Amino acid sequence: GYEAWPLNASAPYRNIRYQLYMGHDLNWNTYNQIGDYDGYSNRHSVTNVQENQDYYFYIKAIRMDKGYESYSNLYLIHTKMARRPTYVSVDSVIATNNGNRIYYTIDPNSRVSDYKLWRWEQPDTAQSIFSAKTIEGFDVPTKSMSIDTNDTWAARTRTFYYKVDAYNGCNDAVLVSNLCNTIIPRLSPKGNVVSIQWDPLILDTQRKPDRAGNRIEYSIYRRSFTVNDDISGPGNLERIANGLSVTEYADDLSGFKGQSPLYRIRFNYYIEALELSPANDTVTLSRSREISTEILPGVTMPTAIAPNDPRSENGHERSLFKPVIDFEANFILTIYDRWGGVVYHGNQGWDGRNSRGEYVKEGTYVYRLVVSTADAGDIIKTGSISVVYPKK
Repeated sequence: GYEAWPLNASAPYRNIRYQLYMGHDLNWNTYNQIGDYDGYSNRHSVTNVQENQDYYFYIKAIRMDKGYESYSNLYLIHTKMARRPTYVSVDSVIATNNGNRIYYTIDPNSRVSDYKLWRWEQPDTAQSIFSAKTIEGFDVPTKSMSIDTNDTWAARTRTFYYKVDAYNGCNDAVLVSNLCNTIIPRLSPKGNVVSIQWDPLILDTQRKPDRAGNRIEYSIYRRSFTVNDDISGPGNLERIANGLSVTEYADDLSGFKGQSPLYRIRFNYYIEALELSPANDTVTLSRSREISTEILPGVTMPTAIAPNDPRSENGHERSLFKPVIDFEANFILTIYDRWGGVVYHGNQGWDGRNSRGEYVKEGTYVYRLVVSTADAGDIIKTGSISVVYPKK
């Protein structure tokens, strides 16, 4: 209380009130009252403080029962804070088997020294409260890439959204980037056609309203392998579709049937999503993890073999009974005699010999063929094969 006022000894500050005023220059007449307290209070907090701003304060003390007024001195606080970045953006998310690579750009002139890369599982702020995870914190604006190796198995089936926030010395986010999400492809082979569906890339106009005129386009890449290619190698990579505005596509693989050399039944795919400006400049990019599928190959079975005939017909040995498959595929072939005994069981084709290495007699034998794939199920064929010995 103001010591010059005669006070009540039993309740010295009962009739005193303090009024707190604040402004941003030396003109007291423009100040706003921001607090009104009894004589026993001496604390006030100002929230939502702006950076690098002058804040002037004074207190007006009032003796309510006497009408006395008294004014404090003028007090200045300058909220000197580091220069915030003028822009922060997540530029691309590249998904790999070992984690997601997130590339971003921060204003290099920023003097803020607290940044966080966040991961959400929903694009909505409220819904992401419980799934939000800080992937990395860093203190320099020149950093441009982080790798998220958390939850790598979940990342194969769940969409993750990434953003970068810049924080001031009060731990308030002063600038928030756009969201950029991962793309999860889903493959469904049926016959020679692979149906592909994927998650859409977010167009984040909520945090970046200036992107309202942008658009999203998708490209699909396919990797194929011949029997001469290492399945872990580069194979043959093609962009099979681009400029798509929808999130589904059907890839017909009939053209790969019966080629020389044969193609394997395994095909790899990945999706690339682009956010494009009206001027066709790339704003953000998201590339999915490369995933594999296998298709059901077509299978044709010979009707007879001649174990003693060395000739070939259309590239197929007449002395060897094996399936003609229009893709390279694994198979198991079992040959039975008329009594149900196993004559041959293997994956190389049957040359007419039994398990003792002896040529079997002429006649009709029963076969069972199983061609296995990882994704499209098994092809099972049964039938009969004639063994003949042409006279030379």
